[in-house]
Amino acid sequence: MMVLRQSVSMAALVTVLGCAGPPGTEEVFEREVSSDTSEQIIDSLILAAEASERTGDWGGAAQYWGNLLGKDPTNQVYALGLGNALRRLAQYDESVQVLRDALPYNPDDPELLAAYGKSLLAAGYQPDAVVELQKAAILAPSDWSVQSALGVAYGMVGQLGLADQHYRQALI
Repeated sequence: MMVLRQSVSMAALVTVLGCAGPPGTEEVFEREVSSDTSEQIIDSLILAAEASERTGDWGGAAQYWGNLLGKDPTNQVYALGLGNALRRLAQYDESVQVLRDALPYNPDDPELLAAYGKSLLAAGYQPDAVVELQKAAILAPSDWSVQSALGVAYGMVGQLGLADQHYRQALI
């Protein structure tokens, strides 16, 4: 029923827009409808990706975020979504690559640096993870998840005193 209602609404919109302007303005209306439709598609993909994340459908989330990132490779939200979904799917190297590719566009974003560091950690690149998580911790010192991940990274490279320090910082 909902699909039928949406189809009827779209048909009515196209009919109204097609009849609304003087001759020669059809291209302007098509561009406006196309732009509106494109924005609606993007909004729908974002909602679908977020719904997939909420239900633990990481494969679906990765697909939606990947489609969005393909349309706008510089968008940090899309890169974070895809990188996190890939990490949840245990596709660690792919997650690292997606997030690494996003860093030049947002080099000082603590959330992106933290996600990149966590993916490096999951992929087994502990020394590199320490470096990226240190950067994130400097930019977001009160973020418990960054401090905790940095504690894990330090523990994995054998720096237990620093690991303990960051675990404690995460609890503050």
